Amino acid sequence: MPALPSPAVLMFGTDAPVPERRSLTAGPLSAVLEGGQLRAICWQGHEAMRGIAFLVRDANWGTYEAQLTGVRVVQTAEGFEVSYAGTCEGPGARRPQALTFTARIVGQARGTLAFEVHLTPQTDFVTNRAGLVVLHPLDGVAGEPVMLTHTDGRTEAARFPKHVSGSQPFFDLRALAHEVRPGVTCTCTMEGEAFETEDQRNWTDASFKTYGRPLAKPFPFTLPAGQLVSQAVRLSFAAAGPSPHLVVEGPAAETFQLGPPAGRLPALALAVAPDELAATEAHGEALRALRPAWLVGRCEAQTDPAYLRALARLAHEVNAQVWLEAPVVCGSDVAHELAPLAALVAEAGLPLGALTLTPRALLRGGPGADTATQAALFAAARRAFPGVRLGGGVMTHFTELNRHPPPRDGIDFVTHTTCPIVHAADDESVMQTLQALPWVFASAWQLTNAPAYFIGPSAIGLRLHPAGAGPAPNPRGLRVPMASSDPRQRGLFGAAYYAGYAAQAARAGIEVLTLGALTGPPGVVASPGSCAVPGPMHAPACVYPAFHVLRWLAEAQGRPRLGCSAHPGTAVDAFAFAADAQRVLILANVTERPQLVHLLAAPHARAQVLASDNVREAAHALHGLGGAEEGNALEDGERLLLPPYAVARVVV
Repeated sequence: MPALPSPAVLMFGTDAPVPERRSLTAGPLSAVLEGGQLRAICWQGHEAMRGIAFLVRDANWGTYEAQLTGVRVVQTAEGFEVSYAGTCEGPGARRPQALTFTARIVGQARGTLAFEVHLTPQTDFVTNRAGLVVLHPLDGVAGEPVMLTHTDGRTEAARFPKHVSGSQPFFDLRALAHEVRPGVTCTCTMEGEAFETEDQRNWTDASFKTYGRPLAKPFPFTLPAGQLVSQAVRLSFAAAGPSPHLVVEGPAAETFQLGPPAGRLPALALAVAPDELAATEAHGEALRALRPAWLVGRCEAQTDPAYLRALARLAHEVNAQVWLEAPVVCGSDVAHELAPLAALVAEAGLPLGALTLTPRALLRGGPGADTATQAALFAAARRAFPGVRLGGGVMTHFTELNRHPPPRDGIDFVTHTTCPIVHAADDESVMQTLQALPWVFASAWQLTNAPAYFIGPSAIGLRLHPAGAGPAPNPRGLRVPMASSDPRQRGLFGAAYYAGYAAQAARAGIEVLTLGALTGPPGVVASPGSCAVPGPMHAPACVYPAFHVLRWLAEAQGRPRLGCSAHPGTAVDAFAFAADAQRVLILANVTERPQLVHLLAAPHARAQVLASDNVREAAHALHGLGGAEEGNALEDGERLLLPPYAVARVVV
């Protein structure tokens, strides 16, 4: 008899342990220590910094997993002190390479915090970055004033960008000072290198990152063996008046109230990559259960016609339209380049409803095509694909769209994809990327003024890596930045992430939302190749928790979206829609803690909850959760307790 999956596998798709977290306090200053990094640095309960960390990147922008030793934490009434040593080892271009480092963190109640690091390469060490990084949060920071101090001592009054900045907003920095709350200023001083700031919302990170070694310098670069490198980040807090008494309150219930119709819910799309075609065809019943409105494929001049014919069959089977992504060279004769694509589409009998044309060079971080060439490209596409909606944008991150936007005229929709593990892959950082999505969506609308907005194939794992050689390998199924296969795609965590993503997309007016695929690493059905480390939840015919979220999205697609006000709206995300005579609310607990939800004016609500206690049963149910589809009455009138990362379908 096969072993039952562990609670960790049910939740995260992996048994891999997470770093221990420890709360640190120094009077009104608090922080969380995790894996040698500081997170959630707060002053009087207000988040001042999202984090400070020492990071080492390889030549492909992958992040080394530092091995820490001698971790020592001293907590007193006056403050805290942390010290540890560490090693980063890995393959170099010609031979293995390694560096060692020591770190010391000191927080004092008078309002100071210091993070110092000293590193010594044991070999010549090739890297894109090795040093301290500082993360500013978004809430109360984006669009707000900041005082800059440059390396020559000059000061400059500036603002953090409101819309996502495609290039670094601040250069040549020694310090940044911003207001944490009215009357309280946090000054962050960096030592050991000239620092600069980038807008990490480009990659959906919920932060502004300030880092050492400007990107204008060559990379990768080599740290010579034996050369000591020292850096420090120092925070100081100053209040304009007396500090108020700090009252720490327990978590309040998340309160939701439904409102009138406000637009429509996105249509559901699923990616069907050429190498996943056979697996997708083998799971036709699951595909029919999801009823996607769109199937997303890829087409180039050398694409196998058999793939497009099979894609056409699948689309007709589920009554879906096809959206093709087509990387193009954008040479001198764009009409000639499009002719083979048009012939392939016609021969396959594709029900083609949308076509994205993107400069091929952008797939590898190269330059985009000039405006005139793109205008000619879309004009030629109008002739080659009459009646098909044409999309401008990229098959990669919003970053590339932000830096190389399509022409405003000539496109019917704008598109890009997202990935939450470009820079960090811990659970909290992944869920925090949902906070960045509204900024990304608003910036894309403002940048392109497009008639419509489609989100291309997006999942937790990385699809394409325009800044490096490719996604990071993940043979052990761990939480690895920039890996194409992420285990949480297959756990309850992935279901909550997808539901939270859909809620943000719905509020932003996204028309088509592509969340993962049916099979493969971004898939919601167990299939060969979907999991690096197969286990009891990955048997044939099993569906992952995210499958049921997509099933609920399919039910909602195109229906009137109902207004859904939430307070405080930070731990539970939601969207609502009208379904015939019913109102349906989808709730997602995007935290690791149980959350109490209060539904206003909903005395007869019934809820279906996808949680860790029924994931095993739900894995074998294509059309429900293994229980009553209409759900159960709420135990306490209008209140519902959502377990960690649970998702609920509530009929009001």
